[in-house]
Amino acid sequence: MDPLGLLLSILLVFLLPGFALHRAVHPERRFGSEPVYDGFVALVGSLSIAVLVGIPLGAAGLFSGSATGAPILEATLLAITGAFLAVSWLRRPSVAAAAAEDVEDARLRDELDAMAVDLHRAERGGAAKRAAELRVRMDATRQALGRRLYRW
Repeated sequence: MDPLGLLLSILLVFLLPGFALHRAVHPERRFGSEPVYDGFVALVGSLSIAVLVGIPLGAAGLFSGSATGAPILEATLLAITGAFLAVSWLRRPSVAAAAAEDVEDARLRDELDAMAVDLHRAERGGAAKRAAELRVRMDATRQALGRRLYRW
């Protein structure tokens, strides 16, 4: 088997179907914000899809790859990956909505930074009541930002 074919087969079995499924289920999630999580989800999803595709193909006597015959397994995985990518493309958020969300996220981060500076000043100045109020506001802002970044 040539190296390019091997690389494409590895990607098709271990990465692409899970990545496409993840994007189809969560099109609003920013890919790359948590690379370890995204990679793990893509790997587990791809392996699960490969098993769920391989069992019926094996039961029907059609389980063969390009190395042993007709590339039925690869074609099936490629079709499933394409279907998931089509669904994720149809469900993607608009560019304007994504830009507005980025502006709001930046505003919340700037607000958190300003509150952190105020909290530091309040703690150094001995204003315990003001510091407590700032901690409550910062927690609420962090939760709002977290809900925006990780909508499930």
